[in-house]
Amino acid sequence: IELLLDDLYDQMLAEAGNHALYNGEPDQRVQMIDALGQSGATARDYVPYLTAATGDPDEAVRDAAGRALVLIDPPRQEP
Repeated sequence: IELLLDDLYDQMLAEAGNHALYNGEPDQRVQMIDALGQSGATARDYVPYLTAATGDPDEAVRDAAGRALVLIDPPRQEP
Protein backbone atom coordinates (compact mmCIF):
# COMPACT_ATOMS: atom_id res chain seq x y z
CA ILE A 1 0.00 0.00 0.00
CA GLU A 2 2.86 2.40 0.79
CA LEU A 3 4.28 1.99 -2.72
CA LEU A 4 0.84 2.66 -4.19
CA LEU A 5 0.54 5.84 -2.11
CA ASP A 6 4.00 6.95 -3.23
CA ASP A 7 2.97 6.51 -6.88
CA LEU A 8 -0.25 8.45 -6.28
CA TYR A 9 1.69 11.24 -4.55
CA ASP A 10 4.17 11.41 -7.46
CA GLN A 11 1.29 11.60 -9.94
CA MET A 12 -0.39 14.40 -7.99
CA LEU A 13 2.87 16.36 -7.85
CA ALA A 14 3.37 15.90 -11.60
CA GLU A 15 -0.16 17.14 -12.32
CA ALA A 16 0.30 20.19 -10.08
CA GLY A 17 3.65 20.92 -11.72
CA ASN A 18 2.22 20.65 -15.22
CA HIS A 19 -0.64 22.95 -14.28
CA ALA A 20 1.80 25.57 -12.95
CA LEU A 21 4.04 25.15 -15.98
CA TYR A 22 1.31 25.65 -18.56
CA ASN A 23 -1.19 27.87 -16.69
CA GLY A 24 0.71 29.52 -13.86
CA GLU A 25 1.80 33.07 -13.34
CA PRO A 26 5.17 33.94 -14.89
CA ASP A 27 7.06 33.48 -11.60
CA GLN A 28 5.53 30.01 -11.16
CA ARG A 29 6.43 29.09 -14.74
CA VAL A 30 10.01 30.29 -14.21
CA GLN A 31 10.30 28.09 -11.11
CA MET A 32 9.01 25.05 -13.00
CA ILE A 33 11.23 25.75 -16.00
CA ASP A 34 14.26 26.11 -13.71
CA ALA A 35 13.38 22.77 -12.10
CA LEU A 36 13.19 21.16 -15.54
CA GLY A 37 16.60 22.58 -16.40
CA GLN A 38 18.05 21.15 -13.20
CA SER A 39 16.63 17.76 -14.21
CA GLY A 40 18.87 17.75 -17.26
CA ALA A 41 18.35 15.14 -19.96
CA THR A 42 15.48 13.50 -18.06
CA ALA A 43 13.34 16.53 -18.99
CA ARG A 44 13.76 16.07 -22.75
CA ASP A 45 10.03 15.47 -23.18
CA TYR A 46 9.54 19.16 -22.32
CA VAL A 47 11.85 20.51 -25.04
CA PRO A 48 8.93 21.44 -27.36
CA TYR A 49 7.29 23.43 -24.54
CA LEU A 50 10.59 25.08 -23.60
CA THR A 51 11.29 25.96 -27.22
CA ALA A 52 7.87 27.63 -27.46
CA ALA A 53 8.49 29.38 -24.13
CA THR A 54 11.52 31.15 -25.61
CA GLY A 55 8.91 33.29 -27.39
CA ASP A 56 6.85 33.99 -24.25
CA PRO A 57 5.76 37.60 -23.69
CA ASP A 58 7.44 37.53 -20.26
CA GLU A 59 11.20 38.13 -20.39
CA ALA A 60 11.92 36.04 -17.28
CA VAL A 61 10.09 33.06 -18.79
CA ARG A 62 12.00 33.45 -22.07
CA ASP A 63 15.34 33.63 -20.26
CA ALA A 64 14.53 30.63 -18.04
CA ALA A 65 13.48 28.58 -21.05
CA GLY A 66 16.73 29.36 -22.86
CA ARG A 67 18.80 28.37 -19.82
CA ALA A 68 16.81 25.17 -19.34
CA LEU A 69 17.23 24.14 -22.97
CA VAL A 70 21.02 24.45 -22.66
CA LEU A 71 21.01 22.36 -19.48
CA ILE A 72 18.73 19.69 -20.96
CA ASP A 73 20.49 19.43 -24.31
CA PRO A 74 23.88 21.16 -24.15
CA PRO A 75 25.49 22.30 -27.39
CA ARG A 76 27.88 19.74 -28.77
CA GLN A 77 31.58 20.58 -28.73
CA GLU A 78 33.51 20.29 -31.97
CA PRO A 79 36.49 17.89 -31.63
